[in-house]
Amino acid sequence: MYEVIEGARSCGYDLANDYPDKLIAMTAALPDYQPSIYLDHARHRPMELDAIFAAPLKAVQAAGGAMPRVEAFYRALRFIDARNVVGRINVLPWNKGSSDVF
Repeated sequence: MYEVIEGARSCGYDLANDYPDKLIAMTAALPDYQPSIYLDHARHRPMELDAIFAAPLKAVQAAGGAMPRVEAFYRALRFIDARNVVGRINVLPWNKGSSDVF
């Protein structure tokens, strides 16, 4: 989260240093919270990686900043999402009971 704060600052947004701690505390107080990316993956839907990761990474890069940890996480999630395509294919009605993807 601190890397995200630095990325936002490189884009001209002035966020408080304790902002990540406040967000984490707020999220921890939510009952049965699950991130939308997790829910997308679990339901074999495409994860919203472009909006949540790619666009901010591009904006930070255009502003001369970098978020290497966020970028690594994004790349890992892209890999996971691509592999999840197999799951999306296998849950289609005409693939029920089939182990073949294509």
